[in-house]
Amino acid sequence: PTGIAFSTDGTKLYEVGSDSDQIYESDLSTAWDISTATFSQSISTQDDNSFDIAFSGDGKKLYEVGSGGEKIYESDLAVAWDISTAVFSQSISTQDSVSYGIAFSGDGKKLYEVGADYDQIYEYDLSTA
Repeated sequence: PTGIAFSTDGTKLYEVGSDSDQIYESDLSTAWDISTATFSQSISTQDDNSFDIAFSGDGKKLYEVGSGGEKIYESDLAVAWDISTAVFSQSISTQDSVSYGIAFSGDGKKLYEVGADYDQIYEYDLSTA
């Protein structure tokens, strides 16, 4: 795995890796305790070399970044935190050709991208959280 994310309540763990082309979801019977993880499901990634994932605070949007397409992908989830309901909605080009990570500010108004090709952290201002 190259990237992980948790649901806000800590009962779901998500992981992505550049070799598998999959996002995996596991249920945690004890919040935040990875030793209680049980595999639940997986979906295919949008990028063929994904490195990281992030979710909106309400779990209704999934974001993915990788170096295969040099894009940040956004998918809508019909059911919060259920990746099987993810439907691709849009993408933007990354600033770096090899992006390893993404993160959002707490209010969702800023997006951060970590790039390896130029050794930079990029900050985006979002007009809509």
